[in-house]
Amino acid sequence: MAIVYVGGRLARELGELRDADAAAIMLDRLQSVFGNAIAGKLTASTVTGWSRDRWTRGGYSAARPGHAHRRRDLMAALGERVYFAGEAALTAAFATVHNAWLSGYDAARRAAAQLSGYAH
Repeated sequence: MAIVYVGGRLARELGELRDADAAAIMLDRLQSVFGNAIAGKLTASTVTGWSRDRWTRGGYSAARPGHAHRRRDLMAALGERVYFAGEAALTAAFATVHNAWLSGYDAARRAAAQLSGYAH
């Protein structure tokens, strides 16, 4: 399995193409690195067009070097009334859907505990 993340201008250009055409361009790039033998190994491809997604517009979280530990700060409640969640909020698996789900679950649990009067 190969997973390729593309950013910047190339990501925008690929986002304008049909998925099959974008996959073909990336296969050409992989061949330039690993040689032509890789072409026969590709059995399927999936292209996600984050640049076309109205909610992300191609972005995902990235901490500045030396500041990944600050992601914990995103999980702190504001006055025990506002709880944040999202793919950037936990340190173990940032920039992933499962991290967004886990942090959302945790924020909902803490908010419910606050509303019911139980300490969290």
